Amino acid sequence: ATRPADIGRLAPEDRRVPVGLRIDGFADGPVMETGVDQLGELAIPPEAGLLAWYRFGPTPGAPGSAVIAGHVNWRGSPGVFVSLADVPVGAEVTVSYDDATERRFVITEIELVPKPEVALSDVFVRDGPPTLRLVTCGGEFDSTSRHYRSNVIATAVPVE
Repeated sequence: ATRPADIGRLAPEDRRVPVGLRIDGFADGPVMETGVDQLGELAIPPEAGLLAWYRFGPTPGAPGSAVIAGHVNWRGSPGVFVSLADVPVGAEVTVSYDDATERRFVITEIELVPKPEVALSDVFVRDGPPTLRLVTCGGEFDSTSRHYRSNVIATAVPVE
């Protein structure tokens, strides 16, 4: 069963909740907390203008990989991550937190991965170096299923 991370043992800066994310010229939006849907998959934001942080994993900047997902588009409207696939390696990501602090990250990799090939164990990691994973849909759109066939996964690491 999925359960919240044990935050009792975390340093105060690792207990912060992300409330906003910005990649200058590419993305800017509020972040909500999310868990899993009825299928046990990452619950996606309920509208195009929101991003969703997976609250059962680390907060951005804490050990492990924090995951923030958003729409490329939603019900005819462009999503916050509409341009995620175009973000260059080296671009800066700014995450703002509920305590009015910010943390900067730098994009190290952008991948387009067919959905059946997404290695969830590589995306959702609870320990190791702090990593931020930004996820959206991308690639070819299947008009029959009304879903994209791939995911865009951007990986970023903290700027020290």
